[in-house]
Amino acid sequence: MNKNVANIENHSLHLQEYQNDHFISILQDSPVAIYTCDADGHITFFNNAAAKLWGRVPVIGQDLWCGSWKTFYPDGTPMPLDICPMALTLQLGEFFDGEEITIQRPDQNFRSVLVYPKPLFDSDNVLVGAHNTMVDITDKKKDDTTQALLASIIASSDDAIISKDLTGKILSWNKSATSMFGYQPEEIIGRSVKVLIPKDRQKEETEILKRISKGEQVHHYETERITKHGKSLKISLTISPIKNKDGVVIGASKVARDITEQVSIRKKLKKYTKELEQLNKHKDDFMSLASHELKTPLTSARAYIQLLTKIIESDHKGYELTKRAVMSISRLETLIDNLLDISKIKAGKLYYNMEVVSFNEVIKSCLDNMQPLLDNHRINIQNETNVQLIGDKIRLEQALNNFLTNAIKYSPDADQIDVHVVEEEKNLIVSIRDYGIGIASDKIDHLMERYYRVYDDYMRFPGLGIGLNITTEILKRHQGKILIESEVGRGSTFTFIIPIKN
Repeated sequence: MNKNVANIENHSLHLQEYQNDHFISILQDSPVAIYTCDADGHITFFNNAAAKLWGRVPVIGQDLWCGSWKTFYPDGTPMPLDICPMALTLQLGEFFDGEEITIQRPDQNFRSVLVYPKPLFDSDNVLVGAHNTMVDITDKKKDDTTQALLASIIASSDDAIISKDLTGKILSWNKSATSMFGYQPEEIIGRSVKVLIPKDRQKEETEILKRISKGEQVHHYETERITKHGKSLKISLTISPIKNKDGVVIGASKVARDITEQVSIRKKLKKYTKELEQLNKHKDDFMSLASHELKTPLTSARAYIQLLTKIIESDHKGYELTKRAVMSISRLETLIDNLLDISKIKAGKLYYNMEVVSFNEVIKSCLDNMQPLLDNHRINIQNETNVQLIGDKIRLEQALNNFLTNAIKYSPDADQIDVHVVEEEKNLIVSIRDYGIGIASDKIDHLMERYYRVYDDYMRFPGLGIGLNITTEILKRHQGKILIESEVGRGSTFTFIIPIKN
């Protein structure tokens, strides 16, 4: 009998030890941070979750009250360890229900924690220790802060911000929505968003909800909406799906911006643009007519004066005067042509007659036209080729003429212009060198700009700054390019390169 009692007691002891071990194993694997202290505050047990939260492993029997590296109040003020909630629980024998503290881990990471320390008493009601449960609320506080920030942004936004469910029922309504549409939140929340939509646009909401249900966004959708008092507004909508934590679309957020004024301005601009286009057309027509009307008498006057030049060649003074008259008429003709070409370039109507062209003929024709201008200069031609290429003969003459005219104009104290023509690797390369005043390096990049003038001395260097701009356009249409080298006081070299296609 005594033997049976002993066996029963022994079995009960092993069962109790098994249950204790099993209970400790459960606590150790719990995702909730738990630890215990004895009556003196020394840690007697902690589970894996507590060590992970603390970021360190405390020493059993040595660490006091808490395994945290450092402890702070929620406002960041340091909290002495001997008055932390666990210490006060052991000192006062009281239970703390969800006290918030901030702990710092050895890796300098801060965590916000709710602690629930509770005293433990023996059968004689003597305090023998305490246990503490810790809940990490760091992420929740961040979420709450984010939500508060978003709420503040929504409340202060100048745009109307509205949320609705997938049936179109309005769920939220900010102050700007009230200002824009006239409804107070209590008047509109719970009603269908269709109350804001004109009758002839009701289908828009169905299509929008279809797209939102698929997780799609609607960006800057321009439409019309109706205010509480029946006023029509032009608005721009940006609509995004609202998803729950599982990623399921449960509604939509809508940002509405009143663009009534912008739409009105756009209409006015469109009207003004059409008017300007019409005026520009009239200007082009006028330029074309004026060019024709001006050039007709100029051509006749030039022909008569050239005949007069031949008649009075023996009269030196009369010859010089008539020669200068021819030069002036030539310059006037060039100016009229350039103004007309600028107008055509801007309108995209500068036409080209592309054909097989002998560049030697281009040079000869250009020199014939230049003769009246060659008062003090001579043009030295070094032509090493007889190139034929696909191009517009008149436009190529115009380009070469512009280069030569500039070379003469900007070398008033020199008497020589050198022209070098060569064929190299299926390219026509033409260089025009003058020995004039040159161009500063910081101005070279601007030379091809329309109306750009290097020098402001109009009396000495007349012109409108459009010749090189036109020349650049002509060479582009021939797939060509321009290279410029210049040195102030020593002259400039303009080189153009055109691919040879025949």
